[in-house]
Order: sequence, then structure tokens, then C-alpha cells
Amino acid sequence: MGQFKKKSRTCFSCGAKWETHEEKETDVNIALYMLDGAYRDEYDRALLVSADSDLAPAVQMVKSRFPNKSVKILTPIGRHHSMRLVRAAGGLKMAKKIEYVHMEHCIFAEEICDKAGNVIAKRPAGYGKPQNVGT
Repeated sequence: MGQFKKKSRTCFSCGAKWETHEEKETDVNIALYMLDGAYRDEYDRALLVSADSDLAPAVQMVKSRFPNKSVKILTPIGRHHSMRLVRAAGGLKMAKKIEYVHMEHCIFAEEICDKAGNVIAKRPAGYGKPQNVGT
């Protein structure tokens, strides 16, 4: 897991100040675990959900040290492929973009029942089909 660190920001135009958070170390942790998993032979195929070109060296190393392992890149909704990352994985044939329709197919039913028909879980309110899909 990465961390979110507080960061002070200042508007150069008006001088307003505020605090925000900045994600740190997630890409490094993903790279380390991907390499460690390859060395431990914990996977043959990896799916990397990212558009972060900082992960390209880790993907290149996995591919060079373990030529029989594959790494496919799944680019998150609303992001463009990092061509550096895609090239490291082996080209566009190893990359796909996640689309809203893919997410729709992952939505659980409103109720999940056991074999006897008893409701064992309900989907939380607000976790239905997204409104304004594709915008």
C-alpha cells in the first residue's frame, strides 16, 4: 500500500492557501510486488491496471528475466495508454482500455441469495448502474 501525504498548496494568482493529499509509493510497491511475484513464480500472467509510465521498467524487467511470463496492461477509464508502458508489455496487443460497459458487467445483483433462496447480501445503495454512462 502507498500513502497519502499532506501537501500545502498556494495559488500563484491570488495567494490562497490550502492543504491537499498526494499519493506516494504506490507505483514503487506495485513494481516490487510484480518482480517479487515473478521471482517466486507466483504467476504466469499479470494484469496491470495502470496508465503510469513509471511502471515500465518493472514490466521490462519481468519480460526480460522471465520471457514466458506475460504482462497485460489495462488502462483505467478516462485515461490514455502510456505508450512506454504498452511497449514494455509487448505492444498494443498486450493493452486494453477499461470502458464503462466493462464496469457494468461487474455490478452485483441487488440481492444475493443462497441455494435455499435466502437473501445473504444486498448491494449497497448507490452501487447500481452508473448514471450518464460514457460521459
